[in-house]
Amino acid sequence: MTAPQCGSRRFRRHLRAVVVPCLLGLSGVSVDGLAAELFRYRNSAGVVVLANTIPAEYATQGYTVIDHRGRVIRVVPRQLSEEEIQARAEAEAAEREAEEARLARRRQDEELMRLYSTPEDVERAMARKVASIQGAIDTVNANIQRLLSQKRGLQTRAAEIERSGRPIPQTVIDGIRSVEEQISEKQREIAAREAEILATREDFAEDRERLRYLLGPSDEG
Repeated sequence: MTAPQCGSRRFRRHLRAVVVPCLLGLSGVSVDGLAAELFRYRNSAGVVVLANTIPAEYATQGYTVIDHRGRVIRVVPRQLSEEEIQARAEAEAAEREAEEARLARRRQDEELMRLYSTPEDVERAMARKVASIQGAIDTVNANIQRLLSQKRGLQTRAAEIERSGRPIPQTVIDGIRSVEEQISEKQREIAAREAEILATREDFAEDRERLRYLLGPSDEG
C-alpha cells in the first residue's frame, strides 16, 4: 500500500468522526438520545402509540418499554382494581390453604404407612381401641350399680323414718340427691364413651381404606 493511500484512509476516518456528530447535532438528535426508552401503549381509541412519554391516565392501563431498536426492556401490567386485588388475595389465600392441606395429607399418609403394614393391622388396632373404651364403660356401669344400691338403701331408710312418724333428716334427703346426681353424671359419661366408640370405628375405617389406596391393588385372587 502506498503512502498516499494510507493518508487518504486516515483522512476519511477523521472526517466521519467529525461530520457525523455535527449532522446529529444539526438534526436535533443526540447520540445519547438513540438509546432512550420509548413507551408503547394503547390510547382511548384503541390505537397503539409509541412515544417518549406516557400520559398518567394511560400508564395505569399497562404499557411496554422498548429501546430505540424496538427491543422490549420491560412490560408493566395494568393497575388492578380494588375488586381484582381482593380477588387475587383471596385466590392466593385459597391456594396456600390447599397447599397446606396437601402437605398435611402427605404427613398423615406417611404416618399411616409407618404405623400399619396391612389393612388387617388397622382392624386389629381398632379392635384393641374399642375394647379399651368398652372396658371403661363396664367400669362406669359397675359404679352406677353401686350408686343405685346406695340410693335404695337411703330410700329404704327414709321410708322407715317416715313410717315412724318422724321427719326425714336433711342429711338423708341430701344424700339421695347427691347419689342421683352422681348416677346422672356416670350415665352422661357412658353416653360420651359410646359416642367415642362410634367415632373410633369411623376413624379406623377411614384409615383402613386410605391404607388400601396407598398400598395399591392387591395381587390376591
